Amino acid sequence: LGLPDYRLPAKPKPQDKLVVHLLDKPDAAFEVAWRSIVKVESFEQLVLDKANALPAAGKFDEAYDYFQFLEQNRPNTPGLRQALDDCLYEEAKQSQRRQRYDEVLLLLKELHRRNPKRPGLDQAMGVATQELVRRYAEANDYFSLRVLLHGLATAFPSHPVVVQLESRLKEEAAALLAKT
Repeated sequence: LGLPDYRLPAKPKPQDKLVVHLLDKPDAAFEVAWRSIVKVESFEQLVLDKANALPAAGKFDEAYDYFQFLEQNRPNTPGLRQALDDCLYEEAKQSQRRQRYDEVLLLLKELHRRNPKRPGLDQAMGVATQELVRRYAEANDYFSLRVLLHGLATAFPSHPVVVQLESRLKEEAAALLAKT
């Protein structure tokens, strides 16, 4: 298709024409009147549609291959950024259902890097962090616990989980100091 930046015109005039080159005749140019065109699907849109269909089937790795192709070759594909963000969030939800909170947090951190204002992201990161903090506390792994807490505080400084856990840790530390 002879389109600048691979973008379809928003409202083409019926008398205007689209120039098309067939794959088997790349040197021949054909003109098609816009009034005769019902739908134009770009290759990029077909790839994005395929990538969007895969997460519902749990095929995240395959979806990321499609997203990576588009980001490397057609980064301005309409809807690409949102679709990849949605895929990351869906995989995080699936990992949470499987109670793989370390995976959840990694996916949500990547999502935060890409789109820190995504609705619900702060709550999801709080839930994952809280569960991992619980596990680290049970194992007396306070270094990892502090690293997790710092990560959440960096992303969302006044997050309720940060405030609650920092307060609890200070109380526990004060009690231990009082014993010595």
